[in-house]
Amino acid sequence: MTYRSFIAVLFALALGCIANAGDGVYSIDNFTAETVPLWRSHYSKMTAKPEGAEFTADFQSNLDADRTSFDRDFDTPIDISEFSRFEIEIEVENPEAFSYSSLYFRSGDGWYRGTSAIPTRRGVMTYRRSELETEGSPAGLNKIEGVRLSLWRGQSVNSRVTYFSFRCIEEPVLFISVPNSEGVVPWVGTNNGRLIQPMLKELGLAADTIALPVNADESWFKRFDNRGAVVLVSDRHLSKELKTLIEAQAKKRGVSLMILSDDLREKPLGKPDLLAFLMQSDKLKTTIRQYMLKLATSVAGKPVPNAEKTVAEMSRVEREQGFPEFIEACLGRHDEELYKAAAPLRDSKALPFRGWWNHSGFGAYKGDWERTAAELEQAGFTAVFPNMVWSGEALYPSDLIPPSKELETYGDQLDACVKACHKHGIQVHVWKVNFNLQHRISKEYREKLRQEGRLQKDSDGEDYPWLCPSNPKNIDLEVNSMVEIATKYPVDGVHFDYIRYDGRDLCVCDGCRARFEEYIGKKVENWPRDCVKGELKAQWLRWRADLITNIVRKTHEKVKAVRPDCKISAAVFIQYPNTIENIGQDWGAWANEGIVDFLCPMNYTLDAQSYGRFYVRQKQFVKPDFPLYPGIGEWKLSPDETISQMLKANELGCPGLMIFDLTEGSAGRILPLLKK
Repeated sequence: MTYRSFIAVLFALALGCIANAGDGVYSIDNFTAETVPLWRSHYSKMTAKPEGAEFTADFQSNLDADRTSFDRDFDTPIDISEFSRFEIEIEVENPEAFSYSSLYFRSGDGWYRGTSAIPTRRGVMTYRRSELETEGSPAGLNKIEGVRLSLWRGQSVNSRVTYFSFRCIEEPVLFISVPNSEGVVPWVGTNNGRLIQPMLKELGLAADTIALPVNADESWFKRFDNRGAVVLVSDRHLSKELKTLIEAQAKKRGVSLMILSDDLREKPLGKPDLLAFLMQSDKLKTTIRQYMLKLATSVAGKPVPNAEKTVAEMSRVEREQGFPEFIEACLGRHDEELYKAAAPLRDSKALPFRGWWNHSGFGAYKGDWERTAAELEQAGFTAVFPNMVWSGEALYPSDLIPPSKELETYGDQLDACVKACHKHGIQVHVWKVNFNLQHRISKEYREKLRQEGRLQKDSDGEDYPWLCPSNPKNIDLEVNSMVEIATKYPVDGVHFDYIRYDGRDLCVCDGCRARFEEYIGKKVENWPRDCVKGELKAQWLRWRADLITNIVRKTHEKVKAVRPDCKISAAVFIQYPNTIENIGQDWGAWANEGIVDFLCPMNYTLDAQSYGRFYVRQKQFVKPDFPLYPGIGEWKLSPDETISQMLKANELGCPGLMIFDLTEGSAGRILPLLKK
């Protein structure tokens, strides 16, 4: 943040847009009688109450309402760029009315959007800056002009809701970096921070990340207040004078300071060294202690038996052996209890279909599909979905897709996968990334496709690195590449991913114009405005969705013609039926027409209750006996959270589930808990 933007923050604080509530908490709104009238409502009216703002979500009467939303504008843009976490305290009378929540920050010509689970009753919805996605062209987190709070429809029931507070949270650890003379932060510092964050997470901590201006004065260092520790993630570009100033300010404000000189890829920071540094702060030590005791006394969202006895035992370990030993004891106890909690999942009758997406296409251990398959079998998994092919690269010899250079070293990965997995009774469903040319493609091949006019165009007329779904050559490529897999290899299924558009405004290439005009039987006078925002919008969005459905239908017809036993499936977005208009993905129609054998909604959430609510709502859109295998985002969860969601799926009677992503790390975290 520049000095000027820091002054803007102070000005915003003075205007009351963000108020310092102390101890690292900054309030955006406490929903008082003065601020509630500032919120504009959609479908529901917000009313000021003594404790907060109350409204009723009426999904029984408003059958077309997909969510409740409230918007607030700021007189002066606010700067939230230094905060990594945002919290909204809420009470929900009937959580089943909602599937999930969204927080939008409006900036320039776009939005930053985060999602969070809905609490069971009263609780906190948390949104992390690192997980914010963009819509449109936002101007920056330092230029927030307004906010929107949305609760998305779940079941068709009503619920009273109360908002209590909306706040920005400073994390207890602060990462700072020093930009070079051109204002660029060195990559090594950014990466050092990424490597430390997971170690902090294991201790129940997190860090904010900001850049240190070269002209920083004493007022800038107020950011050190309320912190337990500060880490300068790289001393590149750090002058002697600035280093002296940082050290003096850290000492003055009573905060522990670590300055990193090394690239942690080459010289890793050990966990004992990091812990010793963090323990210099009583504040951090208390936070870690509380987190560890919580781990030792609860599992899968439930308290363990004899929790008080466990607390006494762990506290005795700390007194007699030390704090590091206390941490290890708490972690060990949690692992023991988590293994016990996972017992229902070790029953072969529970969740009969258990699949794991593998993004690398090489299994959990590169070059060793045999080990991957054996470990999956031992843990009760029944299927693997290896990402063997994109539109620009294949991990097997293909007549349609350019081969990966990795074939020279590791050979035909699809052949190795099928042989190893079938030996161990594991199904293989080959995952194909459709349309997306942003990764796993050579520059030369992407340029070839561009020159052939096969890429999408955005509303500004610029090339967009996805294949256009209306182009006949692209349709043939997507369909025939999946048919090729089913024809050449004894796979159990082929699996669509990215079988959609990447937004509402795509594609507006000349080919799409000609084909859409043929579809509606007339010329479009103002292309693409009439389609994107005008009177033809509904027809345009329906046409896009039908194009995607037609590709799924053609694939189904051709694959079943050569391999009737080969299953057709797809990874799909959560928010159906909004996916029809937003991304052209009408997966409910695919299921009900019978052109897919099962679907895998990517129900990635941190909360088991929301994971379950997603599934219950999604079942409303398909026939009762149609298999939905809801996906779990393991990469963003603790083992406890992953097992909790698997238990929720089992509790709801799901016929199966999926997990993303199978790596050596995720295998080590999850497979031992399920091994019989």
